[in-house]
Order: sequence, then structure tokens, then C-alpha cells
Amino acid sequence: MEEPLTTGISHVAIGVTDMEASLRFYRDVLGMTLTVDRTEANGGERPKNRRACYLRWDDRPGATYVVLDQRIEPAPQGQAAELFDVGVHHLSFRTPDLPALVEAVKTAGFDVWFSGSIHDGPANAEPAEGHEVMTAMVLDPDRNVIQFDQWLTA
Repeated sequence: MEEPLTTGISHVAIGVTDMEASLRFYRDVLGMTLTVDRTEANGGERPKNRRACYLRWDDRPGATYVVLDQRIEPAPQGQAAELFDVGVHHLSFRTPDLPALVEAVKTAGFDVWFSGSIHDGPANAEPAEGHEVMTAMVLDPDRNVIQFDQWLTA
């Protein structure tokens, strides 16, 4: 079998309408580290004048990160995709403590769709041999669907 031409996800960029609300969710509630917060003024049509915040779980070279983008000019427009629509319709992160994460999301005033659903490995495209996952889905400030998985067994 040939080597794959891709080796993982570099980053995910999320367009936001209110950077401070999004930072409260991704940085303050989820615990990601803000490593870059800058305003960029670029020529051309897109992007034009944006605030970009880069958040990471760890700072090792090549680690996956999230970029929050808020357009300054023109103002942000559009809405989050509905679950299972065409295009990217949700993101999923791993967590070591799903009940604590769900409680933190609720306490911060963000919407929880459901929490604590336990299913077997095939639901996460993992082998079924004793593999269980607990899942929750929440909405970020722009109503993007964010899923969290806690692996209960290896």
C-alpha cells in the first residue's frame, strides 16, 4: 500500500460573529490556549480585515489547532450549517471528562443538545471489541455543532 499523501489535520478555521463570545467558549470553557490574537488587513477581496485568534491544546510543532476568524470589513454574514447538511456540519473533540465538560458548558450559559450518550466503537469508526464512547453535542456562540467524545475503554 502506498504512503498516504496526507497525515492529519493541520487546523480548523471557524468564522465567528463575536470574537469575545467565541473566546469565552473555546478558551475559557474548553481550556484551549490562545497563542495568537491579531488583526490582519489584507488587500484583495477575501479575506479583508479580519481578527484571527489561534488556539491550541499543546504547543509542539505540527500540533493541530483552531483558528477563530471574525471579519471586520465587510461584517460577518451567514449561519452555521445544520447537522448533516452538505459541507462541514460539526466538529468533534476528545475529552477526558465529559460530565465535567458538559457542566462547564452549561454553567457558562451555552446550549447542550445532549450529553452522556454511550455507544460502541463502530459509531466512531473504531473496532467494536469492548470499545465504548460517551458523547455530548453542544452549540458554540454561533450555533456551530461541537461534539465531544470521552473514550471509556481502549
